[in-house]
Amino acid sequence: MTEGRDGQWHEVVTRLQAEVETLRRDLTTLTETVKTLRSHYAATCSQCGTAYDLLANHYSVGLFDNVVYAKCPKCQKAVAIEGLREGGIRLVTEK
Repeated sequence: MTEGRDGQWHEVVTRLQAEVETLRRDLTTLTETVKTLRSHYAATCSQCGTAYDLLANHYSVGLFDNVVYAKCPKCQKAVAIEGLREGGIRLVTEK
């Protein structure tokens, strides 16, 4: 009788181990996807060289033109950003 229960527990443990492996693979894939997406919103300050996230350091200015700026978290330099048709955003180059 105990052999039957041991076999059942072994099957349960084996299924759970397989599920954990599947979840690990899914998590790795998700982590890589998030890194890729976040890299689209990374910038480096031209004034002080600090790397920062445009989405976490943005603010809107203007009532009519709706200009959006990103501000460097270290030196506070503001740079205009614009949306792209294919998604993502980019810094507006200084003139």
